[in-house]
Amino acid sequence: MLRRPCRQAKTRYEREESDKNIELVEWMMEEWDEGTCVGTTGESMSEQNTITALYGEDHDRLDELFKTFQTSKRSDFSKAKEAFKEFTVGLQRHIVWEEELLFPIWEEKTGMVEDGPTPMMRHEHAQIKQLLDAIHHKVEGQNLQTDQDEQALLNLLGSHNRKEEKALYPAIDNVTNAEERATVFSNMNTIPEDRYNACCSGH
Repeated sequence: MLRRPCRQAKTRYEREESDKNIELVEWMMEEWDEGTCVGTTGESMSEQNTITALYGEDHDRLDELFKTFQTSKRSDFSKAKEAFKEFTVGLQRHIVWEEELLFPIWEEKTGMVEDGPTPMMRHEHAQIKQLLDAIHHKVEGQNLQTDQDEQALLNLLGSHNRKEEKALYPAIDNVTNAEERATVFSNMNTIPEDRYNACCSGH
């Protein structure tokens, strides 16, 4: 009897989180006119100079690294460990790019901070880091029992990346001009590398 309210609370929490995610996508899609690729200045955008293209390509690169880790961990642990290290550094880099470059420009352009999509994205980043950290500890200890953590990470990343690629990135493209996006791309190379090299929780 003591456990039943806990299960009910968890189910209700999970449902609320799911509802927030659905509302986020719906809200973003309403804000972004899917039929156009024109920024607030009226400029046409090519795929080569968009947040959507560059950050989406980085998602694809990270997906391949994680796939290499998964397929190699029982046959070639050294290869798997190296792939996971590169994946971890790359994902940490990607998160820093978003939180320090993309999210601030979105919040500045739209005035949406607490009431916009970025708080939910930051919350999910924290969850992603926790799962990365859990896998990292096991890999460092040569523990191959990471399947459950891997699946949880894949589920979260899949949902998170879809929201970014289908809604948030295009919306940021839509409120920025080419010069502002070029500044973002340039600043991506100025963040110190040591910001990415420590896994997740800073150890």
